[in-house]
Amino acid sequence: MKLLEVQELLGAINQIGKLKSAPKAVYGLARNFARLRSLMKPVEEARKTIWADHFGEDGEIKPGDERVPAFQKEFNEVLEEEVEFEPYTFTLEMLNLDENEMDPKLLGLIMPLIADG
Repeated sequence: MKLLEVQELLGAINQIGKLKSAPKAVYGLARNFARLRSLMKPVEEARKTIWADHFGEDGEIKPGDERVPAFQKEFNEVLEEEVEFEPYTFTLEMLNLDENEMDPKLLGLIMPLIADG
């Protein structure tokens, strides 16, 4: 899984929030959130280092700053790195979608966490 995908999955889990009457799914989401956050810690450190390399210690940028594209390119390379992620899976039924409304896009993003059956 690419770090960019990890970042997107974290965002999706965060947006879902607490689901009514779906405690097993909420537990699964929380376990995955913790695992995914640990994968992103080195990314935040890399972002800080790359930022300092491009913008110095003060980190000030202004609109149209010509250093921004180089920073974005280097940081995007970090996000393209592959990492091992063993998800804690749960079934679709555990989401209790009869009682819980969920945006189809969010459901699509969390599909790697859904076990077959």
